[in-house]
Amino acid sequence: MEHAEGDLMIPMDVDLQDPFELIFEMLTAYEKGADVVLARRANRETDTVVKRFSAQWFYRLNNKMSTLKLEENVGDFRLMTRKVVNEIVSLQENQLFMKGLMSWVGFETTVVNYSRPGRTEGKTKFNYIKLWNWLYRESRLFQPCL
Repeated sequence: MEHAEGDLMIPMDVDLQDPFELIFEMLTAYEKGADVVLARRANRETDTVVKRFSAQWFYRLNNKMSTLKLEENVGDFRLMTRKVVNEIVSLQENQLFMKGLMSWVGFETTVVNYSRPGRTEGKTKFNYIKLWNWLYRESRLFQPCL
């Protein structure tokens, strides 16, 4: 994010499963005044049962424990204006829970829904061990304050 140039930033997963054509909907939402446009998966049919369960568990647990509510089924695929990107970069965080940081900074946010097609090439490198380690690490970042 520190090296991004321009007025808008749209991060995408490197596996390119997110549909490029959704960017046009995101731009329309931006033109209507949104500083952040979240791309929310309408369903998780292409995910394994374990992945669907762990995602559901993660969002429910986070949204129960934290005052910071995360929009469910939203990944890194989103549109952000320069002022949002600058705010995130200025935080100088070293524990990068990007979904949390991107939500925490606020700004006018809207959501566009989409269906993610199944993977057509290759296989995911994100196995159950990596998923567990990621969930464990992320859950430790948002411990309830007493």
